[in-house]
Amino acid sequence: MTSTLKSLQAPTGSCQTGTGDYVSPSRLNLWLRCGLAYRLKYLYGVKAPTSPGLLLGQVVHKLLEHYYRQRMQGVTLSAAAVCGHLAQIWALLAEETNIAFESSSHEQRLQGQAVDLVGAYLAQVPAD
Repeated sequence: MTSTLKSLQAPTGSCQTGTGDYVSPSRLNLWLRCGLAYRLKYLYGVKAPTSPGLLLGQVVHKLLEHYYRQRMQGVTLSAAAVCGHLAQIWALLAEETNIAFESSSHEQRLQGQAVDLVGAYLAQVPAD
């Protein structure tokens, strides 16, 4: 094994993610870009802080997941009904990720974007 590959191995007993099990394109890409970032993420399990954009995507995903779970039960919700869960989901995910926003107006703009994205998506969903 080359010295470069040896440097990517975690110390004995510290690897909890099964890093040696497989190599994915994203793992290889990160290793090529920055060996330290690779080690921190995949060998030591250090998570990168959540960005506001990532939180926005997670919230939109959860809202649409709620919409489709209801639809599978025969209930079709309006965009307004789906977005009625925004505050609850937003608060939960923001707390879980311990995210800090630039300002409260920045957070409100992102919440508005979530409503707009969900509304635009649901406007394209075919009726039953």
